[in-house]
Amino acid sequence: MSNNSQLTTNGPDFKQTTKAVKKSGNRIGHNYVILKSLKQSPKNDVIKCFYMKSVTDFGFCVVKEGSCDQQKDKEGRGIKDRLVWQKHMHETLQKRLKIPRFIGSFEENGNYYLAIGLISGNSLAGILRKHGVKARVGVISGNRLGKRIIRYIIQFIELLQCLHANGVVHRDITATNFMVNRLGKAYLIDMELSYSIDEYRPNPPFQLGTHGYMSPEQLATLTPTIKEDVFAFGAILLQIWSNISPVKLTETTSQDLIEKVAYFIPDSKISSIVSQCLSKEPNERPDLQIVKEAFENYYRDLSKGKKRIVNSAVKYSESAISSVIQSTINTFSTPLLSDEQRGWFAEDKNADKDKGKLKRAWYASFHLGCSGVLYMLARAKGLGYDISMNKLNIARAVEMIDKKYIQTSNSLSGLHFGADGVAISLCAAKQHNLLENIAVDEHWVEHLLSRESQSSLDIMSGVSGKIMANLICQYHQPSDTMNTRLSVCIEEVLRRQQNDGAWIRGSETVKGKKRVTKGFAYGLAGITYALLEYSRVFGDHRSRESALRALVWLVRSAKWSAGKMYWTSSIGKIVDPWWSDGGPGVALSFIKAFELTDNRQFKHYTTAALTGEKDLIYYGNLSQCNGISGLGEIYLEAFRVFKDEIWLERASSIAQLLLRLAKSHPKHGTYWLSESEPQPIPGFMLGNAGILHFLLRFLNYSKLSFPLAFDCCSSDTLMKAPTHLYKPVISTVHF
Repeated sequence: MSNNSQLTTNGPDFKQTTKAVKKSGNRIGHNYVILKSLKQSPKNDVIKCFYMKSVTDFGFCVVKEGSCDQQKDKEGRGIKDRLVWQKHMHETLQKRLKIPRFIGSFEENGNYYLAIGLISGNSLAGILRKHGVKARVGVISGNRLGKRIIRYIIQFIELLQCLHANGVVHRDITATNFMVNRLGKAYLIDMELSYSIDEYRPNPPFQLGTHGYMSPEQLATLTPTIKEDVFAFGAILLQIWSNISPVKLTETTSQDLIEKVAYFIPDSKISSIVSQCLSKEPNERPDLQIVKEAFENYYRDLSKGKKRIVNSAVKYSESAISSVIQSTINTFSTPLLSDEQRGWFAEDKNADKDKGKLKRAWYASFHLGCSGVLYMLARAKGLGYDISMNKLNIARAVEMIDKKYIQTSNSLSGLHFGADGVAISLCAAKQHNLLENIAVDEHWVEHLLSRESQSSLDIMSGVSGKIMANLICQYHQPSDTMNTRLSVCIEEVLRRQQNDGAWIRGSETVKGKKRVTKGFAYGLAGITYALLEYSRVFGDHRSRESALRALVWLVRSAKWSAGKMYWTSSIGKIVDPWWSDGGPGVALSFIKAFELTDNRQFKHYTTAALTGEKDLIYYGNLSQCNGISGLGEIYLEAFRVFKDEIWLERASSIAQLLLRLAKSHPKHGTYWLSESEPQPIPGFMLGNAGILHFLLRFLNYSKLSFPLAFDCCSSDTLMKAPTHLYKPVISTVHF
């Protein structure tokens, strides 16, 4: 087959290759025994192996496997060519630079293998993952962790200086490709994309690099220079100080990038040097010696406790936030967030992740699909925002709901992934006249709510979610059927409560013990929230007492550390601190309990569950489900109930961060990359609709309720609500 041919999976020229099975104990080549797989991808796998070439030459190594049947570039080069080039780099540089030593290479079953030395330690990316936002706090405050990271930074600069002195550009400088061994010594790895200035090889350079770290000239595939690595190192520095992936920060205008750097890096001199590193003009990027001296001075000043000049904080005004909201609402009508024929899409939850491409799917549910977008747009319209550009997609969304939930009888119930959440969205759309000139039968809501509940009790997909849906919908479309359904659901929850106040999640056990999930989405906190809300609306004594018993269980199962209250999973792992599973989600139930009982103990527990999350706003997941938008919604709920300014201040900090992470498409408008998706998605719990809802609520916290909650902020709802709705209730359960 010609080197210039495209590889296909059929025809006489196709050569089938078989990748090695990555099972511990299997042998590859003659000298290598697999210990474990470190990375798997269609292009190349990375394996940890034990090798033995002789009685004196043995040890642990990393083996990179290149599958030779992968698609080649325009020059006919595949992964084998990259690994052969990496071999050349290791042989050339290993005695001059701290990189893994070359051990060997071989071919087997049509695949190419490169073996290099194993660096026992951790990558910079691993260090940042381990410490999270504490790394940011450390490099700003100069504590022990921060000073250690700054010492690593100085070593990384020295590695790049040595590499460049040898006439080589790395071209894939990322936090993953700097290693620190167990003695604290830094190494540079992954020379696959490197370019030799002295040899003018490879020609042309291999494409491309890692998005977020690539300079404009690297993206344009210009001849490489050492300034590419300076840009990438600036991206790493911004990543350390922000705790956020550079892909959400660096791909923007020059002025916006300067403002981002100044926001995340308070120190004036360090932010200035990082901004210079990230300049779009290569000639404006500083020499690495200047960068090194800046960090040596920073380290010295931190060690001495010397004061340094800090950047003044600049805040976005409410009108600026409102303008971003309107711009993003308009973006929902564009190809960036919708398909021309099918409307708002989502990331396919059943497809394998692809780093560079979003695999689309179309759902009607609240969590992932078009119902969540309808809910956000309805509330935005109720606040006076212009949603007219989205009329066509709104009609498409109604068509999808009709097709997937009305015309079929086998669709699931559920608040987030089923018919119950869709019903709430339709009620919100009807309340705010979002469905003008769109035919929606008045029986749709009842038809959706009539789906038999799933067996689980959780609020995300189970009985508690159905309780919330019927509570909300009955105020928009009252019916005796909904009240009857509520009674049945409440009885089911009460019947399945354990004597200690908890609920068992299914029939799963851990080490012979019954499993209790504590979080809001799938656990006890969400069930408790639904019971409290039902009790608040109907004055029901049994549901109130059941909820309070559950809260006693939650308090007793909590761990405490320095005034912070947190929970662990059934296997003892600390749960991530978000709406879905962590302490902030549990705090929602404490907030609701305080609202119902006026018991100040619940305020104390709320504060303890949320206090430790102050610095969590510096986090790359922006979503409602597992990120800072959901955390911001909880802060706003705490402010609504307790009236303490600290919670509004924290919500404000999240709003300011989100504005700095907003991206702008030159044609389609404003959007966010909410989680790790390669392209923006519109959905509520994982995408742009949820981010917008938080910002809408931040500007209108007295008018909008928590998502999928009884709308206690709406004057219409207050007029319909029973007279006892907001009166504190005295409980027989004591804390």
